Amino acid sequence: MTAFGLSKKEIISNKNHITTLFEVGQSHYDYPFRCVWKRDDSQHNILQVLFTVPKKKVPLAVNRNRIKRQMKEAYRLNKHLLLASLQEKKAKASIILIYSESHALEFNQIQDKISVTLQRLAQEV
Repeated sequence: MTAFGLSKKEIISNKNHITTLFEVGQSHYDYPFRCVWKRDDSQHNILQVLFTVPKKKVPLAVNRNRIKRQMKEAYRLNKHLLLASLQEKKAKASIILIYSESHALEFNQIQDKISVTLQRLAQEV
């Protein structure tokens, strides 16, 4: 896992894993993201993540995909904030980031909010 990369192995794709995360995981809200997370020592990677933008909030697929791309890029640039904390504690975690705003924000705003969310997660995990 590179410091500023985002490999396919770091993205959560298993439906059972996603359902378990929603059922058992802890949650907090930092506008405009709802973050569902859980310490998960059974996985291979230190950190796995999933990005979602609800169709109910952003109906056009073009806009949803753009927001997801911006979220992934902001996460990729700021994940070191959380990785360092997890490596110190020798823990592993799974995270779901849910965008809850009905319109697209600027990339700088998304990046600031994701960095705040990841710093808060680093304290909680």
